[in-house]
Amino acid sequence: MKRLLLSILCGLLITVALTVIAFSNSTSKNTAGILLWQVTLLAQGVPHGNIGTPEHPVYEGSPLDLIPVFVGVPLGIPIYTLVSYASLWFVAKARRKE
Repeated sequence: MKRLLLSILCGLLITVALTVIAFSNSTSKNTAGILLWQVTLLAQGVPHGNIGTPEHPVYEGSPLDLIPVFVGVPLGIPIYTLVSYASLWFVAKARRKE
């Protein structure tokens, strides 16, 4: 039970830290896309309309681009919780061997 609570706390802290870093002004767009990879993955499914010409396409963001953010950022919590739980399990297993 202690390991589960600690991993949930770690998952929450990792998600919050990566989100804050990604949305800071000093972070480039590429770095933010890497830090919030789950949002980038979900955003691949959002359709964008061409508002330019066929020779010079221009794609602009829409309100649909907010959906991956509102789904992807909270999705980071269970993802990083599972990662931290597995890490804690491996550490506990290694300590038992000693």
